[in-house]
Amino acid sequence: MQKLYDLLKDSKDVQLITLNVDEDPGLVEPFLAANAYRFPVLLSAQAFVNGQDSGVLGIPQIWIVGRDGVLREKHSGFNGKMSDWPAEMLDKLEQLSK
Repeated sequence: MQKLYDLLKDSKDVQLITLNVDEDPGLVEPFLAANAYRFPVLLSAQAFVNGQDSGVLGIPQIWIVGRDGVLREKHSGFNGKMSDWPAEMLDKLEQLSK
């Protein structure tokens, strides 16, 4: 996630945020600091996620949302078969913006 954030952080067209759904949001900041993660995290997002999603909550989830607020694509879980996950996500963003 950090690599993808680094690639997108200066973009005027794309914004990456993460949503925390843990019961104890106080654990998030120490985890981010310990791993040198600098991407933004929306704390206590469980109610928002529950309102947007139907079915089983798989973690992690990747949502690609258009400027109009419409969910364009959703992935659940981690795909360890992707050799370069950040590049794959950038390609997906480019495809969806056409």
